[in-house]
This record gives sequence, C-alpha cells and structure tokens, in this order.
Amino acid sequence: MRKLKKGIVTLFFTLTICGAVAQDAAYQQYIDTYAPLAIAEQQRTGVPASIKLAQGLLESGAGKGDLVSRSNNHFGIKCKATWTGDKVYHDDDARGECFRAYASAEESYRDHSNFLKANGRYAALFTLDVNDYKGWAEGLKKAGYATNPRYVAQLIKVIEENNLQSITALALQNNIPAPVTPAVAIPASEEKVEPKPAVVEQVVVPVVAKPAAPEVNNEPAPSKPTAAVAPSTAYPSGYFYINETKVMWAEAGTSLLAIAASNNLALADLLQFNDMARTDILPQAQLLFVERKKKKSDKPFVTSNTGQTLWHISQTEGIRLAQLQEWNKLNANEPLAAGTKVLLQPATNSTVRSK
Repeated sequence: MRKLKKGIVTLFFTLTICGAVAQDAAYQQYIDTYAPLAIAEQQRTGVPASIKLAQGLLESGAGKGDLVSRSNNHFGIKCKATWTGDKVYHDDDARGECFRAYASAEESYRDHSNFLKANGRYAALFTLDVNDYKGWAEGLKKAGYATNPRYVAQLIKVIEENNLQSITALALQNNIPAPVTPAVAIPASEEKVEPKPAVVEQVVVPVVAKPAAPEVNNEPAPSKPTAAVAPSTAYPSGYFYINETKVMWAEAGTSLLAIAASNNLALADLLQFNDMARTDILPQAQLLFVERKKKKSDKPFVTSNTGQTLWHISQTEGIRLAQLQEWNKLNANEPLAAGTKVLLQPATNSTVRSK
C-alpha cells in the first residue's frame, strides 16, 4: 500500500511539472504572437499592453480555448444589445450565452480596447498610469469585467511571472504618437463597437530586455554580443534585398518586437529567420531578415574575413545557417580564419572546401 501511495504521489508531481512546462510554452508562444497587437492598442487607446496580454492569456486559455478557436474572441466579450457583428453561443455564467465573433485576432484586440474606452464603467481606468497594472487589474474587477473573485490576483500573477511590464514599457518608448480615440458616453450595457483590422506601425526603439530564454529551434546563435564585424558595404536605409530576401540593417538596441509588428510577424518567426536566440532587443548592429532566408546562393562560395563566423556569412549572404553548417561542417559561432572558403551551395568537384 505504501508503494502504491508513493507511486501515486510521484505520478502527481510528474504530471504537475509537465503541465507547468506545457503552460509556460503556450504562454510564451501567445506573448510572442500577440505582443505587437497589444503594443499597437496601447499606443492607440491607452490600454496597457501588459493588462491586454494578461487578459488575453486568461480569457482565451493562451489562445487554445474553445471560444477563441470558434470566434477569435480573445477577451470573452459578450454580444450586448446593440452588437451587430457576428455571434457565437457559448456556455459561461449561463448556458448558451451570446459572444462576439471576429474575423481575426486583430479585430478582437481592437474591439477589446474600444469596449473599455467607450464604456463609462471603465472610465476611471484611463486616469491611471499605464504602468499601474495592479490598479488596472483591480479596476477591471471592480467595474464588473469578470465574476471570478480571484481575477485580480490571476492578472497580477500572469503579468509578473511573464514580465509583461516590459511590453508596456516598449509601447511607451515608441515615438509614434497614438491616434486620438475619443470616448463615447453610452450606457454600460449598450456598447456598440465597429471592429476594424488593427494597423500596426512601429519604429525601432530601445528597451530593457527580458532574461534570455532557450534558443529558437536549437540553432546555435550568439547569446551575447560577439565582436561585431563591420559591414564591408554601406547598406541602404530601410528595407532592401540580399539573395532575393527582404532585409534591413538594424542598429544595436533595436526593438525586435517593433520590427516584428511592422512586418506582421510573430517575434518567434523573426528570430527564426535570423537564427537568433530569444531576445526582445538586438544586442548588436546587424543585418535583420524579415523573410525566411534562401537555402542556397547563386554563388558557389565566399572567402571569410577575419573575425567572421558561419552565422555572419549566413546573414551577409542570405542563406539559412543550417544549410551552411551541413555543407561546411563548421560550428555556427566559431571564428573563421581569414580566407576560409565557405560553400554557399552543395559541393561539386570544383568547389571543395579548403582552408
């Protein structure tokens, strides 16, 4: 009997740990995907990005709940009397309640902001500092957003455990003025919101980075700034193309979340395109691809400069790092001797790698 009890306890703790790991991964994926929308909405209406993301995580089950999968409703907003958009029916406080349905997550994020902004019950929230996430959490509960008595504690926990305050700070440091959205005084139960797709326009700004998380796709990448290799070419400002792939020259301190947002990308995708470890802020100046790099080049090979690594060549030539590693059998971050021949396509008899 003791062995049976011990086995049950061990199984319980194993399942608990596995469940926590799975939740962390789902939360991080949600944050990476929707942080750009939260930033855009904070700048447009003043709803803190930290609060919006925390509500989205809780209300949508990190984007995996039944309501969000059927209706793109990330915030559990019900129809109300004057809602004229699409609807779905979902069991919540009562069976078969009417909830708003959206064509996209962007519409849901925008409508959530409009819902709070246009509703007199939430007017006091917009007198609070955008960094006062505890005040916002308490104000939402007091105004009746949720019936769960632990809603305030849940929001604060999600914000603090996932460092969502840094997303609010990022939105604050962006120097694009937020469009003015006037509040419309209408009865609390008679909100009417016309959802429109969110327009995400960001510029590059610095912000304090969150602690580094595991590398993307297990691809090696500089976890700390390496000695930057000065570009041999004066790259143009804005976007241009290398190996038929869209790219830009980005300075150290660039907000990767902002770049991802302006290109309608998730942060995870931007990092993957550039074979980079997880970070919000660019630690050094470099080329930054906003499309997936090509598998090979028209050129058979290049010769390295002093201090270059295979990762540097992957960026300067617009070729996926994994392909270069496969063809050249070199470590991604190992400094190459000057003049090392690096294959940019599969080897042939005339392109044999040599040092």
